[in-house]
Amino acid sequence: MITLDKLNQDTQSQQNGGKYLGEGADGCIFEAPGNWPSKKPIKGYTQSDKSLVTKIVPEDDIEGNILEVIKSIQKRHPEHYNLVRFIGQGKPKLSGFTKTQKNYYNKNLRQMAKTEKACKVFKESLKEEKSGKEYKMYVIGKYDKSYKEFCQDLEFRFYSKDKIADIIYDAHIPFVKTLQNLVYDSQYTVVNFDLHSKNIVVFRDPRTKKGLSHDFEIGIADFGRSIWRKSNESYTFETFLRWDQPYIDSFLVRDSKESAGETFSKYNQFSMEGRLVNYILTNMNRKASKDTLWIERMYNSEYVQKVIKDKDIYDILLFYLPTFIKSINNSKRYREYEEGIELCVRALADKSPQKQFLILKSNPNIRAFWDILKIRSHLPTALGVYFMRGIRAANYTRNQIRDIIENPQQTKIYVPEKFRLLLFKYINYLMLPFTESK
Repeated sequence: MITLDKLNQDTQSQQNGGKYLGEGADGCIFEAPGNWPSKKPIKGYTQSDKSLVTKIVPEDDIEGNILEVIKSIQKRHPEHYNLVRFIGQGKPKLSGFTKTQKNYYNKNLRQMAKTEKACKVFKESLKEEKSGKEYKMYVIGKYDKSYKEFCQDLEFRFYSKDKIADIIYDAHIPFVKTLQNLVYDSQYTVVNFDLHSKNIVVFRDPRTKKGLSHDFEIGIADFGRSIWRKSNESYTFETFLRWDQPYIDSFLVRDSKESAGETFSKYNQFSMEGRLVNYILTNMNRKASKDTLWIERMYNSEYVQKVIKDKDIYDILLFYLPTFIKSINNSKRYREYEEGIELCVRALADKSPQKQFLILKSNPNIRAFWDILKIRSHLPTALGVYFMRGIRAANYTRNQIRDIIENPQQTKIYVPEKFRLLLFKYINYLMLPFTESK
């Protein structure tokens, strides 16, 4: 098993520095010694602590609530350390800086000059001297690198395909276990529906010294797009707001004319179910043969076909769909599953949140199916992203990867046994609900 120390010897992808670190759609992240100062003390946080980062988010951001849940789940599964460590949250300091803080403040502003997402919005608000009440900050534990960077490091070291397959396969075991822990924890259910290869990350083992044979786990750092509920809780509007509405807001929405189709075709971290929800929503009033499956119509759409031809897009679901469609074309279980998705879409589409809540509350069968749809997609989707980024590290061409995924049993391309096992595990998770014998 490769160690992070060995892998990092000739690469520079660690989170090192003391500066603005990165951004997403919702948050702007900083690291020591330029960590953002808090307006009031946060227990466990000092600005110079290099094991921590700060994330500035809008005041209405809900990730902090989910991070508290993750902290609780971690305590019940101490055998793993591959979930983000949440220290606390508070208000960012925006004035009254010490001399040192002012220096880092100015440095952070300069480094945010070319940002385009959350940091750009934050920087503009500072220029306009808006009130700090618009923002809050999370203090979280630092990870070593993203899974994308980890795989790029493997790629650039030119290891053999077999060695890379061994590394990727061994590292997937705690990752899958933690995904299962999130869904089947005794107190909570958490589904993260935005697990792209930058939100999947590498954590260094805090319990061991450097140089040991196994010193890291692959896990999850970002829960900005997640849903959660308590076990056996009553279904209230508050439950709906954190368990249903974020999912509805992501998939049961109509794309603009300028970006039509991007939700179901562009993002490889989105599940098959999420994509079908969006595709059915935008196409349910168009005529088609009753015998044609929604998944087949989606695959043959102009947007999906365009993405499949895009040399920069690596999407395991889209690559595997031709084989998937052949496999389930005569499956009664799958047809019933699609009918259930369409029923949910027609029931919930274009309704206010209050109306959607009342529909789900008064129809336990629809609510139960809607829950299954969200939960069951969690594992195969994340594992698919994991596999795709891992096999890319083995220096296959895009056409070769597509052939391997489309024809896992017939491909003539050499594939290490560990990659085959991982691919078949993905396929099994994806297909299991639709296997007639189950």
